[in-house]
Amino acid sequence: MSRAKKSRRSQAAFSPGRPATGAGVAAVAARQSRPDSSASEADAREAGRQSWFLVAAVTLLAARPLFPSEGADRGDGLPTIMLWLALAVMWWLFQAGRPRIRCRFGLPDAAVLVLTVVQTLSALFAVVDGTARPALNMLWEAVGTAVLFLLLRQFPWPSQRARSVLAVMVAVAVGVSCYGLYQYGVEMPGVREAYRRDPARYLRLAGLEEYLDQPETLRRFENRFFSTEPLATFALTNSLAGFLLPWGMILLAATGYTAARLRRGYGGGLVPDPKAGSDAGAVQSSARGFALGRAAVLAAGLGALGLCLILTKSRAGYLAALVGVMVLAWSCRTLWGRRKYQLYYLGGATLAVVTLLVVAALAWGGLDPLVLYEAGKSLMFRGQYWQATWRMILAHPWLGCGLGNFRFAYGQFRLPDASEDISDPHNFLFEVWATSGLFALAALLVILAIFFLRSRRHGKVEQRFYASGMNGLGEENASGGPGTPARAANPPANEIRRLWLALIFAWPLGLALSLVSSAPQTSTSLIVGLPIAAVTFWGLRLWVEDRDPRQGLRVPNNFFGGTVLCGTAVLVLMIHWLASGGWSYAGVSHSFWMLLAIGLSWWEDRVAATVAGEPIVRGSPTVSEKPTVGGEGDGWRAAPGWREVPGWHAVPGWVALTIACYATAYAPVLRCRAMMERVPRSDLDPSAALAALEAAAQADPLAVEPLLRRLAVLNAAWDRAGDRHHAKEAPSANAPFGDLELGTLRADLDRTAARLQRLSPNSDSVAFNIMLAYMRAAEVTGDGTALSRAEAAARRALELQPSQVLYRARLADILRRQGRSAEAARQAQAALRQDDAIRHPERKLPEGWRRRMEELGRPRAGL
Repeated sequence: MSRAKKSRRSQAAFSPGRPATGAGVAAVAARQSRPDSSASEADAREAGRQSWFLVAAVTLLAARPLFPSEGADRGDGLPTIMLWLALAVMWWLFQAGRPRIRCRFGLPDAAVLVLTVVQTLSALFAVVDGTARPALNMLWEAVGTAVLFLLLRQFPWPSQRARSVLAVMVAVAVGVSCYGLYQYGVEMPGVREAYRRDPARYLRLAGLEEYLDQPETLRRFENRFFSTEPLATFALTNSLAGFLLPWGMILLAATGYTAARLRRGYGGGLVPDPKAGSDAGAVQSSARGFALGRAAVLAAGLGALGLCLILTKSRAGYLAALVGVMVLAWSCRTLWGRRKYQLYYLGGATLAVVTLLVVAALAWGGLDPLVLYEAGKSLMFRGQYWQATWRMILAHPWLGCGLGNFRFAYGQFRLPDASEDISDPHNFLFEVWATSGLFALAALLVILAIFFLRSRRHGKVEQRFYASGMNGLGEENASGGPGTPARAANPPANEIRRLWLALIFAWPLGLALSLVSSAPQTSTSLIVGLPIAAVTFWGLRLWVEDRDPRQGLRVPNNFFGGTVLCGTAVLVLMIHWLASGGWSYAGVSHSFWMLLAIGLSWWEDRVAATVAGEPIVRGSPTVSEKPTVGGEGDGWRAAPGWREVPGWHAVPGWVALTIACYATAYAPVLRCRAMMERVPRSDLDPSAALAALEAAAQADPLAVEPLLRRLAVLNAAWDRAGDRHHAKEAPSANAPFGDLELGTLRADLDRTAARLQRLSPNSDSVAFNIMLAYMRAAEVTGDGTALSRAEAAARRALELQPSQVLYRARLADILRRQGRSAEAARQAQAALRQDDAIRHPERKLPEGWRRRMEELGRPRAGL
């Protein structure tokens, strides 16, 4: 018999379309029954060590949403990236002792690498021609995301392991949502009341006292400050909604599965022993009681998560949740068979629960009709963002504007009447294309296409297996008898206990990481969220373990926990991202990449186990044995994507990558941030403040913030020096800036401005601040050169953001001071026309500047 015919025979024996019977199954069963104690013990030790790496990875994944990720361009996520790189180095070193390493690398992994390489090129382009520090920070965020994805792909993903890891993230999401509810009902009302009692004192304590002199900025701050939407551990409500959505879908599926098992009397996963006599009923009753408790915990957690999602007022989140529920109901349609009335009951119950949550939100004051009335207005704003982003894409189609540089490049393409400046286009496809170029978008679409095609194929195979009485692809049926493909390699028995440690340690780790970020968290999130997360994880046990071996259980768990469910969660998050953005926020995007990695690996492992009739691995992906099928010497069909690579060759690369991240981002950013925290107040000791800011700028040569702070201190120095100059006072060492002469101040200003222009040439805010500094220097000294530099900075700011009418008004004022009346009048008239076309009050000229432009633009005789 030819080798091809033997292969077809062996695969047919285990094909999804027919029961696996015959001599092939018997041979496989006989081979599996032969004892090999030494190999089994080695495999068990190997699996245990691999399990600890998985626990470390899950701890990092669970900790990332517990502190804000919206400041990634400022380096808030760098400590997490360093931990991911360190974990990857340790994992590879652990494997490198073997001559050959089995690792998984297929088409999805190649697409992720292509995406990362293109993002790297885009970021390096921005380092040269744009603002360097956010570009480098976002470059390492992209590298960390790739490491996360590739590392998760190296683990075997039997069903119980996959469900237990997903359960950890579901528990974190419930804990975060409950903290959001606590924040909404307790913390936020108290903070708002403290602000109302003494706004000036509150702003001084928060370090925002400069807002007192800026009415428009103060008004915008108060509009956000008095908003009622919960934030939990995020900085934006849309980010919170994006994090809750995918894990809410998985919690909904787990709750439905637990309720279905409970309804059919399989609550505890325990079968009474006929020999136990009267104790059997007591055991079953106790198990059912625990099952009722778990179902109640899941229902309560689902309600809390749903209520928090409603309170975020994320209209894109509402739409995504609706689509997710519909997809889940459709994917589970075969569970009901002819009893479609049960599906109607389920739909009615879901509608009743949603109505109850909406009523609760309305009664609590967290929801109002404006959420629906302003949907059209919000969509109009999105249209403005997307039009400007499309113009940006046409200007930079191949590599984009550079990672971390969207908000700097956006001003050049912003529509004149757009409502606000934004840091992302509120659409993840536009964001990838605009920041990283066309090739990055193509790589992302390839990844998504592979994932959803496999999810669809998995769903069809699941339905065929269910129709034939099997409990899912590659799983043993209810009886566990012959005719069933071998179960995929199970994780170590104590892995779920280890994942308890991952859940518990994630919360203090997230709190500790937040302390070195720009948005430190309080211990309240840990005190409120951790106990609730632990109880939720306990409630998910029935869904995770699925241990009931009885026949007749018509609730195949894979409908509630396979690649189809991961695909539904990813789809929901993508719908939300299409209108709300947040692609670059690691607190949300890590969930996206985690679901992709687990869903793809889950599918590959289960298909390989079904085709080969063998587990893919025996405890770990590094075992190189190749078992045969049918006892006829037929080669083992490995899971898609598994490769054998040399052991030590990649270790230097991983170590070099970690050192590069530390040297270019982690160390300079954290040193600069620590020095910035110790800068003294400029009104008490300005000379010391300037010295401390210079040290911070030296600690991170790419940082812009210390130099901007130096400009502010120098402005105060110019004010003091000007007062002394006009009063003809002698310098005094005891007076503020008494030891700083005008020439010293001017030289310092020139150096600071030159460094800022070099580090951030595409920032209109930097150009505007330079203009203000030179205007103040010109007022004090009467130096025409300073006024000329102020004009150049004003023109640069206007070039970078033509829609900012205040920049044009400032340019007109500078031209007036230079005696160029005709040019000043033309700019003033243009500013008035631009101001008349602006409909948003916060974008219009302040009243004082409006009157000044009217006076300056008025025609005069002789002009």
